[in-house]
Amino acid sequence: MAEREDIKTRSRRINPKVAAIGEAIEKALMENGFHYSVILTEDMTPEEEEMAFFESYLKEGYSSNEAEQKAKKSADLMRKAFGY
Repeated sequence: MAEREDIKTRSRRINPKVAAIGEAIEKALMENGFHYSVILTEDMTPEEEEMAFFESYLKEGYSSNEAEQKAKKSADLMRKAFGY
C-alpha cells in the first residue's frame, strides 16, 4: 500500500528556505491561538468559520463566552494571515 508523503519533509528537501518560512508562519499562528483541529473550506462564510473555531474551543472545555471570544480572535487572525 502506498504511504502518504510528509509534506513538510518534502518541502524541506525541495526548498529549505520556503519550508523555513512556512514553519515560522505556522509557529506564529500557533502562538496566537490558531488551531489545527479546525477545518475550513473556501465556500464557508465568515460566520461559519467562526462557528468552526467556536465548536473547537467548546470541545476543549472553554465556557461559551470564552469560546466565542477566542473564536473571533482566531478567525480574525486567520483572515489577516491569509489576506482575505
